[in-house]
Amino acid sequence: MELTSVGKVQLDRVSLDETLEWIAAAIAAPKPRGSQIATVNAQFVQIARTNARFASILRSADLRVADGVPLVWACRLLGRPLPGRVNGTDLMERLCELAAGRAFTVYLMGGRPGAAEAAADRLCERFPGLRIAGTDCPPMGFTEDAALDEQAASRIRQVRPDILFVGLGGPRQEYWIHDHLDLPA
Repeated sequence: MELTSVGKVQLDRVSLDETLEWIAAAIAAPKPRGSQIATVNAQFVQIARTNARFASILRSADLRVADGVPLVWACRLLGRPLPGRVNGTDLMERLCELAAGRAFTVYLMGGRPGAAEAAADRLCERFPGLRIAGTDCPPMGFTEDAALDEQAASRIRQVRPDILFVGLGGPRQEYWIHDHLDLPA
């Protein structure tokens, strides 16, 4: 896949439809570890300028898409235009639509208590046939408590979802995903 750089961050030059095709192919040909897809915005580029670990995590992601119009504009100004924006919210909805049509399972993690369950209910209403493998709203600070973090990871491991959505806010969710690429999702 062709890449373009904005600061220390590389972006895959893919459209939303190409991103969906890439994900469907990754699910069809599972690897021994999960895949990380980063929806990069201007804030991520700024953080990566001074945070070497975050920059490294973004570089090592399996797919990095431009989740912000400023990145699309920046790439155009740099003479390396992107096919378009791949908004994280749009990607999630389209992935759920794809999952419902192909019987992929989805796991939702993050948010305040009850948020993942409410999101699952709405997504199932919107996309009949969507199979929710699980939902989880771990307590605040769970990422700093090894036992709580392992409990959250274990719940995901038990149900082996095809797609895992992590909503912990950036960049915390990128760190968490990177640290749990051993999960079967």
